[in-house]
Amino acid sequence: MYDQVPESRKSEIIPLCGYDRVSSICRETFQKKEDWLQDGFPRCFDICSLVAQPVRLVIWLARRRLIRNRTACPQCPNPMLLRTAMVDRHIYKWACRRCGRKLSIRHGSMFIKAGVSDPNIVLILYLWSVGYPTDFLGTEIETSLSSVRWYVWLALKSCAAELRREFKPLQGVIELQWDSFLRPTDKREGLNLLCGVERNSGKVFAVRCPRGNDKGLLRRLIQNNIAPGSSIITRDIPVYSQMNLQSLGYLHYVLDREHEIALDNLVIDLSLVEDFVNTIKSFLRKQGGPGLFCKEIFLAEMIVRRTWGKNLLPMVLYSISQAYDIS
Repeated sequence: MYDQVPESRKSEIIPLCGYDRVSSICRETFQKKEDWLQDGFPRCFDICSLVAQPVRLVIWLARRRLIRNRTACPQCPNPMLLRTAMVDRHIYKWACRRCGRKLSIRHGSMFIKAGVSDPNIVLILYLWSVGYPTDFLGTEIETSLSSVRWYVWLALKSCAAELRREFKPLQGVIELQWDSFLRPTDKREGLNLLCGVERNSGKVFAVRCPRGNDKGLLRRLIQNNIAPGSSIITRDIPVYSQMNLQSLGYLHYVLDREHEIALDNLVIDLSLVEDFVNTIKSFLRKQGGPGLFCKEIFLAEMIVRRTWGKNLLPMVLYSISQAYDIS
């Protein structure tokens, strides 16, 4: 297969007669995050062309480590070989020449859920990344809504894990605000968050904080998410003064209730964090408001879109490759 598909047969499946000696899909796979980022955000035309060519699509998936490039038989030490599959949605399967054991080409990957073809999964991820709602995807791609939500949920779960891995405490001038976003009901918990915005870079964090007057919890969250030596701006709320942030290594500035005050060449303002809080509230309303249950997933989507921007799809694919060990 090795990335060399004849031009006249790009939309055909390579014929593998019997047990051919094809033990890998492509020569090299992506290794560093930069490989995914350099790949860029593909155009719609490129994606449509890709999903129409089964062989090229399989190579594309393997190169980005979304499916296995090669694998060994779980029963024998021998490498498994690639064979054409009878089921169209799988295109190929892995087979052991010695014991006859067979595995799906999706084995160990996020794509293992049956019933959805490889092209449709790629389309789901692409269209979701450019902003289409899941309800639209289920109709447009002719895939069940539950399957669309399943793959979007798995992708977001991988993205949330990657955000946690790459998170570094904010530093510099930090605007900080606690707010309540959803009230608790008999069927679900409420949603209260401590939100912070780094003024120079626009980096953000939003962490659960059930009680805005819990000094011990607030202290831990601030220390975990804001680097010592930073300047923290808050509202004039007693709990922040009682914590004595200066003793923790922070400079603390309080917003006057009536107007901004400039101190130490620093404008005391909370407009950035207020915009961030309002963005979260607006996003939650659009996703279902008080009836919303999967709060963490929807919050992850908002943070992911804000953080990765134009690199959203490459970073989604990178996050999936890190979350599923297909080596």
